[in-house]
Amino acid sequence: MQVSAILRPCPSAFSPSPLPTKLICSPLRGRTAPFLRAPLGTGATLFFAEFAQRHRALLAELKRGETLPYLVRDSAGKLVGRVNFTRVQAGRAVLGYRFAEEVPGRGYATQAVRQALALARAAGIREVEAVAALDNPASARVLEKLSFQAVPGGLEEVERGGQPVTVQRFRQQLS
Repeated sequence: MQVSAILRPCPSAFSPSPLPTKLICSPLRGRTAPFLRAPLGTGATLFFAEFAQRHRALLAELKRGETLPYLVRDSAGKLVGRVNFTRVQAGRAVLGYRFAEEVPGRGYATQAVRQALALARAAGIREVEAVAALDNPASARVLEKLSFQAVPGGLEEVERGGQPVTVQRFRQQLS
């Protein structure tokens, strides 16, 4: 199934460029945070336990141009995920994305990340890193479809929800 996306980026970072779409991405805003809890599930309780403090820090990062967050909505306007770039500096950024458990296999992640990468390229980002947990092969497939390369020796253990998880680091040069 072909899905296309519109990213409505943060005005301070990009100029919006509307496209015909079935999938809509819009900037993350504080008032939309409650919508993230239910559809995105895992880890939300831990995230929101210290949300007020984290929210202030995220807004400061956004103001400094160090983070570029997007919400992803389906054609009916339902929130189905997010795509974000963090640690944005000197032409480099770290990509993250997460989608609701009920939407896998529909192409949302691939198309939303593809559109986000195009906007990142237009904003001067030339290198993007991402990680995919080994227990989430669908995430690695999204990155591979979008020409990310696994970093040799890029396996590492991180903490997710208080539990150790092994991830593979990926990288892409944007031209």
